[in-house]
Amino acid sequence: MTLRTLIQKTPASAGKNRPNAQDQWLRHAAVCPIDELFVELNSSAEGLDSSQVDSARELYGGNAVSSPDSKPASLRLLASFADPFTYILVFIAGVSVLTDWVFAQPGDGSVTTPAIISFMILASGLLRFAQSERSTVAAASLAKMIEPCANVERDGDGGNETAVEQIVVGDVIRLSSGCVAHADMRIFSARDLFVSQASLTGESDSIEKLPFLSDAGEKCPVIGLDDLVLAGSTVISGHGRGVVVATGANTIIGEIAGSLASTPRKTSFGEGISSVSRLLVRLMATMVPIVFITSGITKGEWVDALIYSLSVAVGLTPEMLPMLVTCCLGKGAVDLSRDHVIVKRLDAIQDLGSINVLCCDKTGTLTEDRIVLERHLNVDGEKDLMVLERGIECGRRTYANMIKYVKLTVSSNFGNILSMLVAAALLPFLPMTAVQVLLLNLIYGLGCTAIPWDRVDDESIRAPRRWDVKSIKSFMLLFGPQSSVFDIATFALLFFLIRPAVAGGSWGTLSDAGRAVFVGTFQAGWFIESMLTQTLLVQLLRTERKPLVESRPALPLALMQTAGALVAVTLPFSPLASSLELHAIPAGGLAVLAAVVAGFVTTVLLARVAYVRKHDRESTTACCRTKGASRDAPSRRAAARKRSRGTRPGSSFISSELSPEPT
Repeated sequence: MTLRTLIQKTPASAGKNRPNAQDQWLRHAAVCPIDELFVELNSSAEGLDSSQVDSARELYGGNAVSSPDSKPASLRLLASFADPFTYILVFIAGVSVLTDWVFAQPGDGSVTTPAIISFMILASGLLRFAQSERSTVAAASLAKMIEPCANVERDGDGGNETAVEQIVVGDVIRLSSGCVAHADMRIFSARDLFVSQASLTGESDSIEKLPFLSDAGEKCPVIGLDDLVLAGSTVISGHGRGVVVATGANTIIGEIAGSLASTPRKTSFGEGISSVSRLLVRLMATMVPIVFITSGITKGEWVDALIYSLSVAVGLTPEMLPMLVTCCLGKGAVDLSRDHVIVKRLDAIQDLGSINVLCCDKTGTLTEDRIVLERHLNVDGEKDLMVLERGIECGRRTYANMIKYVKLTVSSNFGNILSMLVAAALLPFLPMTAVQVLLLNLIYGLGCTAIPWDRVDDESIRAPRRWDVKSIKSFMLLFGPQSSVFDIATFALLFFLIRPAVAGGSWGTLSDAGRAVFVGTFQAGWFIESMLTQTLLVQLLRTERKPLVESRPALPLALMQTAGALVAVTLPFSPLASSLELHAIPAGGLAVLAAVVAGFVTTVLLARVAYVRKHDRESTTACCRTKGASRDAPSRRAAARKRSRGTRPGSSFISSELSPEPT
């Protein structure tokens, strides 16, 4: 049996048979006389010649364990667009192409709507990809700080420091106290060589390795063979020399790493995102058909009603959510990178912020598998576990900013949909065209792209935070209809007071040209009012403290949202107004809209007081429950110790009960 034969029979993709072949080869290497093994590996006790290294690497493979997450840039780019909300936008864009261009009347074809949707898709996906790549680069740069080497003998030189990636099968490696084995090797020379295999077995006891085999029975596991030192083992004392018999994915630890490539279970973060998606899909499935049927019956234009109902679906879709989530998580990864922490999976940041009990596995004989961590200092005198605390705070801060966008956007969009439904039933025209709805959603979404950099109140990071769809739903049902009430008030003022003054008469007395001015002014008025109320809603509800007084938004968020509001206000007066079917509003009309917005602000401030009080009561109740549980903790720990007496050696449990403070 030779390693080459086994590799040919069981390549890296051979699945279940590969571990068996790997086990056979390592057993063969352990029992084979060392001289015969050198012949099989085309090596010697002095190591390989430099001319043999490349051929050995080509024949047996390199010493790098491929990461299950490593994908080409093209696939990572496509994955940035793999999102339920993106699929909805793509579908709507396809329908818009058919209705607005393919089947449109000659001369009436337009690609404005699909162009805006396409821009929204590209902006969300590309920003998501860029932020993900940024965090990946940060993690890679930190990983490069660690450059492990091994003392490799080649050309009979007695040993030189060589990067572990350059190790090949047949190399002779010198081991000494403190060294880490970076390949599976057969020991042929040793003196008091003791190693720890804790990374493979979880046991901290040191094992003596010998240049001969004392037990070669089939019942003896490969990891227990005396003359094998496996990759991942640490030399505790002594020294020795060994010949490499397996590298990279062909090692025991490489096989373990390969098994981790299976699809991981969905985390609480993933479940939270999925639950929000399901909530929005249910809302779409309910509201869009109602808007379509209502608009079709009242207006008689079923094609326009279809386009409008699809724009309603877009209006309900937080298309920037995937990008905002990635930005929040990516910023958390960058923040943690300043503490030299590598974040390999972005959503782990939010999961870290949601923990309230930390469980660790700690091997120990003197501690009798029971430890209490009271204090830990590193050589600089700083608390070594503070990086864990900062990671938890980072996770909670990340969640706080993500949930801001979700709650605020869903409630604003829900209010707009209710307003559109009322308008579709009562008005003789659409309150906004599909293009205007899409543009409004785009401006608002771009203004929210700075939320990941927003400030977070200290109260928001005191306790673990988890996704709660019920709280999102209750927030939406409380503040969404409030904005809808003021939208309807705006409709009434625009229809009965402002628009007749601009168009020269009431709706029934106007010519087609007059009605066009009437509709354009009406739509411009609601466009401005809707954008201002959505923007102010973010500023008023982004904190539970007194907004703009006790808690100010971060400068990027303030600038982005101010810019979005200014764009919305100036669009009806810009050269783009005619192409968007908007008409300029007189100064008196703007003053009326300002009064409506002021009333909206007052109502929201009153409602948020009741919301915060209710939230405080719920938090206080949860705190009392947790403190009550904490008082019972000693008896629970005693019971746990009693149950753990029968557990396997080397296992232990650390429990830290965190009592959330009232927010």
